[in-house]
Amino acid sequence: MSDLWKKYLVDLGIGAVLVVSLCSFFGLFGAENASDAFRVLSDGFFVAGFLFLCLGGLTFTRNGGVMDGLSFTFKTAFARIRSDFETARMTFAEYREERERKASSPLPSVLAGLTYLVLAVVFLVVYSAVSG
Repeated sequence: MSDLWKKYLVDLGIGAVLVVSLCSFFGLFGAENASDAFRVLSDGFFVAGFLFLCLGGLTFTRNGGVMDGLSFTFKTAFARIRSDFETARMTFAEYREERERKASSPLPSVLAGLTYLVLAVVFLVVYSAVSG
């Protein structure tokens, strides 16, 4: 199994825990009718999907170097406190190369977000059919 699929399955697992927590918080287990239960399920899957899509978007922008200058500035500022600053000093070009080596793909988070959004739409359609 590829690393991409492993990360996708981990994201799905984290999302499932999030969905169960949100549905419990929104009152799924105390729902009085099927309409309320499907509404809560749709809301829970939507929130999880939205959060994973946002996480994928943040990963994409971080990989693109949007915050490199600010991150390098803060890293350098905090590194000045250490006693070995002059020996471990890093240029901005070296910092970017290191960050690009560590970059991860946003695809697993985006796929997990889309999966949860599709499930939210399914539950929304079922909710509309049951309540309407």
